[in-house]
Amino acid sequence: MDQYSTDIIIILLVIWLTARERTFRPSSMWIVPVLWGAMTLSSIPWASVGPVEVVLFVVFAAAGLATGIIRGKMEKMRMGTDGQVTVQGSIASIVLFLAVLVLRVLAQSWEQTHAFYHIANALMFMPLGSICARRYVIYRRYQAMMGQRA
Repeated sequence: MDQYSTDIIIILLVIWLTARERTFRPSSMWIVPVLWGAMTLSSIPWASVGPVEVVLFVVFAAAGLATGIIRGKMEKMRMGTDGQVTVQGSIASIVLFLAVLVLRVLAQSWEQTHAFYHIANALMFMPLGSICARRYVIYRRYQAMMGQRA
Protein backbone atom coordinates (compact mmCIF):
# COMPACT_ATOMS: atom_id res chain seq x y z
CA MET A 1 0.00 0.00 0.00
CA ASP A 2 1.52 3.35 -0.98
CA GLN A 3 1.51 6.61 1.02
CA TYR A 4 -1.49 8.11 -0.79
CA SER A 5 -3.79 5.14 -0.24
CA THR A 6 -2.90 5.10 3.46
CA ASP A 7 -3.61 8.85 3.67
CA ILE A 8 -6.95 8.44 1.88
CA ILE A 9 -8.02 5.64 4.19
CA ILE A 10 -7.17 7.69 7.29
CA ILE A 11 -8.91 10.79 5.88
CA LEU A 12 -12.06 8.82 5.06
CA LEU A 13 -12.01 7.29 8.54
CA VAL A 14 -11.70 10.73 10.16
CA ILE A 15 -14.56 12.15 8.04
CA TRP A 16 -16.77 9.14 8.76
CA LEU A 17 -16.11 9.36 12.49
CA THR A 18 -16.78 13.10 12.47
CA ALA A 19 -20.00 13.00 10.40
CA ARG A 20 -21.92 10.26 12.15
CA GLU A 21 -23.60 10.56 15.50
CA ARG A 22 -21.89 8.28 17.95
CA THR A 23 -21.73 7.55 21.63
CA PHE A 24 -18.86 9.42 23.20
CA ARG A 25 -16.34 7.13 24.85
CA PRO A 26 -13.52 8.96 26.63
CA SER A 27 -11.36 5.83 26.52
CA SER A 28 -11.23 5.75 22.71
CA MET A 29 -10.90 9.47 21.97
CA TRP A 30 -7.12 9.20 21.48
CA ILE A 31 -7.24 6.81 18.49
CA VAL A 32 -7.81 9.35 15.67
CA PRO A 33 -5.24 11.88 16.96
CA VAL A 34 -2.62 9.11 17.14
CA LEU A 35 -3.45 7.91 13.61
CA TRP A 36 -3.29 11.46 12.26
CA GLY A 37 -0.07 12.17 14.13
CA ALA A 38 1.53 9.03 12.69
CA MET A 39 0.44 9.99 9.18
CA THR A 40 1.72 13.56 9.61
CA LEU A 41 5.08 12.61 11.05
CA SER A 42 5.67 9.86 8.48
CA SER A 43 4.87 12.13 5.51
CA ILE A 44 7.43 14.81 6.40
CA PRO A 45 10.84 14.49 4.67
CA TRP A 46 12.78 15.10 7.90
CA ALA A 47 16.19 15.18 6.20
CA SER A 48 15.30 18.47 4.48
CA VAL A 49 13.67 20.15 7.49
CA GLY A 50 15.42 23.28 8.72
CA PRO A 51 14.66 25.96 11.32
CA VAL A 52 12.26 27.83 9.02
CA GLU A 53 10.21 24.70 8.47
CA VAL A 54 10.10 24.00 12.22
CA VAL A 55 8.73 27.52 12.77
CA LEU A 56 6.12 26.86 10.07
CA PHE A 57 5.18 23.57 11.78
CA VAL A 58 4.65 25.40 15.08
CA VAL A 59 2.65 28.23 13.47
CA PHE A 60 0.35 25.84 11.63
CA ALA A 61 -0.05 23.62 14.69
CA ALA A 62 -1.11 26.72 16.68
CA ALA A 63 -3.56 27.67 13.92
CA GLY A 64 -4.86 24.11 14.03
CA LEU A 65 -5.37 24.31 17.77
CA ALA A 66 -7.42 27.48 17.28
CA THR A 67 -9.59 25.92 14.57
CA GLY A 68 -9.96 22.78 16.69
CA ILE A 69 -11.37 24.81 19.53
CA ILE A 70 -13.89 26.35 17.12
CA ARG A 71 -14.73 22.93 15.64
CA GLY A 72 -15.15 21.43 19.10
CA LYS A 73 -17.62 24.14 20.06
CA MET A 74 -19.61 23.49 16.85
CA GLU A 75 -20.10 19.80 17.69
CA LYS A 76 -23.61 18.67 18.54
CA MET A 77 -23.62 16.97 21.93
CA ARG A 78 -26.62 15.61 23.75
CA MET A 79 -27.36 13.30 26.60
CA GLY A 80 -29.86 10.53 25.98
CA THR A 81 -32.42 9.31 28.45
CA ASP A 82 -30.12 6.41 29.29
CA GLY A 83 -27.36 8.83 30.35
CA GLN A 84 -25.15 8.22 27.31
CA VAL A 85 -23.64 11.28 25.63
CA THR A 86 -23.69 11.37 21.84
CA VAL A 87 -21.55 13.58 19.60
CA GLN A 88 -22.02 14.52 15.96
CA GLY A 89 -19.76 16.72 13.86
CA SER A 90 -21.20 19.70 12.06
CA ILE A 91 -21.05 20.20 8.29
CA ALA A 92 -19.00 23.39 8.79
CA SER A 93 -16.49 21.43 10.83
CA ILE A 94 -16.04 18.82 8.10
CA VAL A 95 -15.77 21.47 5.36
CA LEU A 96 -13.08 23.31 7.32
CA PHE A 97 -11.15 20.08 7.77
CA LEU A 98 -11.38 19.16 4.07
CA ALA A 99 -10.37 22.66 2.91
CA VAL A 100 -7.08 22.41 4.79
CA LEU A 101 -6.39 18.97 3.35
CA VAL A 102 -7.14 20.09 -0.22
CA LEU A 103 -4.74 23.02 0.20
CA ARG A 104 -2.04 20.62 1.35
CA VAL A 105 -2.55 18.23 -1.57
CA LEU A 106 -2.53 21.09 -4.10
CA ALA A 107 0.62 22.57 -2.61
CA GLN A 108 2.36 19.20 -2.58
CA SER A 109 1.52 18.64 -6.26
CA TRP A 110 3.69 21.66 -7.17
CA GLU A 111 6.80 19.51 -6.56
CA GLN A 112 9.58 19.91 -4.01
CA THR A 113 11.35 22.62 -5.96
CA HIS A 114 8.54 25.08 -5.39
CA ALA A 115 8.85 27.28 -2.29
CA PHE A 116 5.27 26.45 -1.30
CA TYR A 117 6.25 22.81 -0.71
CA HIS A 118 7.47 23.59 2.81
CA ILE A 119 4.14 25.22 3.58
CA ALA A 120 2.42 22.11 2.23
CA ASN A 121 4.29 20.00 4.78
CA ALA A 122 3.49 22.49 7.53
CA LEU A 123 -0.20 22.39 6.58
CA MET A 124 -0.31 18.80 7.86
CA PHE A 125 0.18 20.14 11.37
CA MET A 126 -2.97 22.25 11.13
CA PRO A 127 -5.41 19.30 11.02
CA LEU A 128 -3.32 17.52 13.66
CA GLY A 129 -3.66 20.47 16.02
CA SER A 130 -7.31 20.82 15.08
CA ILE A 131 -8.11 17.18 15.82
CA CYS A 132 -6.31 17.27 19.17
CA ALA A 133 -7.95 20.54 20.28
CA ARG A 134 -11.38 19.38 19.08
CA ARG A 135 -11.09 16.20 21.11
CA TYR A 136 -10.01 18.16 24.16
CA VAL A 137 -12.96 20.59 23.87
CA ILE A 138 -15.40 17.70 23.44
CA TYR A 139 -13.91 15.96 26.47
CA ARG A 140 -14.28 19.12 28.58
CA ARG A 141 -17.90 19.50 27.41
CA TYR A 142 -18.50 15.83 28.25
CA GLN A 143 -17.11 16.36 31.76
CA ALA A 144 -19.42 19.37 32.21
CA MET A 145 -22.45 17.37 31.06
CA MET A 146 -21.62 14.50 33.39
CA GLY A 147 -21.08 16.95 36.26
CA GLN A 148 -24.56 18.44 35.72
CA ARG A 149 -26.09 14.97 35.73
CA ALA A 150 -24.62 13.95 39.09
